[in-house]
Amino acid sequence: MILSSSVRRVLSSKLAIACFLVSLAFPGFARYTWSFDEDQVAFFEARIRPVLVEHCYECHSVRSGESKGGLLLDSRKGVAQGGDSGSSIDLVNSDQSLILNALRYDDLKMPPSGKLSDQVIDDFAKWIAMGAPDPREEAATVAPSVAVDWEQAKTFWSFQPRSKVIPTKTSSTWCRNPIDSFVEQKRNAAGVQPVEEASRATWLRRVYIDLVGIPPTPEESTAFEHSKEPDIYERTVDALLASPAYGQRWGRYWLDLARYADSNGADENHTYPVAWRYRDYVVDSFNRDTPYDHFVREQLAGDLLISSSNPQTSSLSEVEQRRLIAATGFLVIGPKMLAEQDKPKLVADLVDEQIDTVGKVFLGLTIGCARCHDHKFDPILASDYYALASVFHSTKSMEHLNHVAQWNERELPDSEIVRNMAVHDAKTEQANLQLQQHTSDLMQKHAIPADVPEPLKQLESVLNDSEKESLAKLKQVHEELTKSRPKLNKAMAVKESEVRLVSVHVRGNHLQMAGEPLAPAVPTILRKGTETDTLQMAPSSSGRLELANWIADAQNPLTARVMVNRIWQGHFGSGLVSTGSNFGLRGQLPTHPELLDWLANTFVENDWSIKDLHRLIVLSSTYRMSTGSNSDSERVDPENRLLWRQNRRRLEIEPLRDSLLSMVALLDTRVGGEATAASAAPDARAVWASKIGSARRTVYLEVNRAAMSDFLTTFDFVEPGVSVDRRPTTIVPHQALYLMNHPLPLEVGRQLANQIWSQGGNDAERLEQVARRVYGRSATNVEKQIIQGVASSRKDEQSAAISDSLDSLENCHSSLETWVKICRAMLLTNEFLYVE
Repeated sequence: MILSSSVRRVLSSKLAIACFLVSLAFPGFARYTWSFDEDQVAFFEARIRPVLVEHCYECHSVRSGESKGGLLLDSRKGVAQGGDSGSSIDLVNSDQSLILNALRYDDLKMPPSGKLSDQVIDDFAKWIAMGAPDPREEAATVAPSVAVDWEQAKTFWSFQPRSKVIPTKTSSTWCRNPIDSFVEQKRNAAGVQPVEEASRATWLRRVYIDLVGIPPTPEESTAFEHSKEPDIYERTVDALLASPAYGQRWGRYWLDLARYADSNGADENHTYPVAWRYRDYVVDSFNRDTPYDHFVREQLAGDLLISSSNPQTSSLSEVEQRRLIAATGFLVIGPKMLAEQDKPKLVADLVDEQIDTVGKVFLGLTIGCARCHDHKFDPILASDYYALASVFHSTKSMEHLNHVAQWNERELPDSEIVRNMAVHDAKTEQANLQLQQHTSDLMQKHAIPADVPEPLKQLESVLNDSEKESLAKLKQVHEELTKSRPKLNKAMAVKESEVRLVSVHVRGNHLQMAGEPLAPAVPTILRKGTETDTLQMAPSSSGRLELANWIADAQNPLTARVMVNRIWQGHFGSGLVSTGSNFGLRGQLPTHPELLDWLANTFVENDWSIKDLHRLIVLSSTYRMSTGSNSDSERVDPENRLLWRQNRRRLEIEPLRDSLLSMVALLDTRVGGEATAASAAPDARAVWASKIGSARRTVYLEVNRAAMSDFLTTFDFVEPGVSVDRRPTTIVPHQALYLMNHPLPLEVGRQLANQIWSQGGNDAERLEQVARRVYGRSATNVEKQIIQGVASSRKDEQSAAISDSLDSLENCHSSLETWVKICRAMLLTNEFLYVE
């Protein structure tokens, strides 16, 4: 009997459902292959698997080492087994499947980065309805819960004290500083040779983009290329590190980690009106090269560093006190479910977000994974999590927990404003006395007793126009003074609260406790058996300052390593440990462990100076290599883990946008201040203002968690609701289309053409100017030949000899519109969009 394809499909679906139900009752049955027809498998491969790979595997796959919620989605068996919340698919009532609940953003919300399209959700509904055909045979190897082998865990590299490494002495002329000796030693052992050094022009553009986020001017690049001074590299680096633009560039890296935003997002996207004070604190800290151990303490406990009993801080200026209070915005700036009516849950979720962020940012540990149970992979217990939770439950992060809760803001000390308030209050009181006296005089004049009902109303009824006018003026003066009373500025910040110790929450449920309340303490794996392991030093203390001191201690095995790895990542695109916020057992091992420890030791010895670390890295031969390649090294080390070349990196959105504005001198370089909407025109009188919007540096543009700028998100801006240690780099067609059609690059191309056109000269001279501005180098002969072809509009010019094209180009004077097209085209090239 021959069955139609539709009948076969129905029977296949029924068989799949039967197999699924049997497999639940008899787990061994799952060994057998489920039968699906080719169309169903093709549907899975085309519509389902790509979505799982792109949006789900990061947190729910064996390869990633993550099975959040106990759920694995990289195998058929994993999908069938489901996770902590139950089976992910329901083949009997397919529309009730948990995976659909999550995709539809009903009770569950997955993926957390944002709801997927309706088309994708419909595809999943259709897939489950047909029996969830899935040809994947991989085993669902969920990591079993096992007792922690503490002795074995303590031997893991990141929990060990830093090694006292001494760089190997070398006679190699390639090595410029100790970084190079570590790199060369490992490279030589693998038989890999480095590529050539980058040209001066390439290195200069690279170091400008890396340190200040904008390219050098044509004058700066020309002067550097022709300089004969032996220390020109060193002096260039020092000048860049001294620039205010340095803090704007590297402050943005930290803001990614700190999940900075100017609005709450989540359920109630209220504006954070003073969040910018924390952003300005970060930028200022990088510019002043605040020692990193101080930087850590300030963000976790800056308010507690302001103490008259502390001889080191008792004489702090008000400016410093304001900085320290604003620094604790780090703990408040995250998203919150403000309308959550289960208020203890709101607080528990807030504390969880704080613990997760602190652990990842400062320690490179995913401590937040121990909220519901002992960590699945790392030696971090649930009791470790809740010992830290006691710190943050004893810290006030919310002003109140009303129907819609309000985050905490603190007034900033300012004696000048206080004096102005006193003067203003005196004026207000004087105005009030004048008003009362004049009113009393009028009542006497018109013989209105004070004890009659509504005397003021009676007074108004008998006043003449002149009297009414004089009384109204006095009232207006008093009202205006009352409304215009000066106020102390505020910043998002925390402060000490009533000490509240918490017990372990069973499966993370704040309604189900187990055991005694836990005193604040450091994670078990990092305890040294000393009194500093317990963080609460006084009955009225949260332990927050002690936690900050422990993290910032020079002997902490993680803190310095994590930070130097982040700085390295900023200069090479990938850290020596590629998982920058996961130094745990499932994180990647360091490619150069001795170099990492030497850098961390040097960092601490140099008073935790971030600028000194930058200087050391960017002046090394390792950094100065080109992005070129050679086949032998490529074959041995295709991922460049041995650092035999520099990595080519695409510009993030900040240096991309800022570079566009700077090359035509439109960039607003002011430091600090309130966030600016991307569409805000800086000068409505300028013709270009309405086209490009704000000309401020991108770090100062508003970050609205619920309404992100298209320009930012198109070029992989961070998800500002979570700590991000490394932005994804996508390469998709709509990025190129966006640059081809967005008003900013279009207007910059026109402005650039106008500026070079107004200076006169021939096409060769104009091309040289454009190449200097866009690429930071002289125009190549190939480029001259191409432009000659465009300028002449003669087909045979493209095949003309290069030597001939140079002479011809010098005799060309193309139109302004031609140069607008040329400039716009050059802004779309990879050489501009990438750091070589």
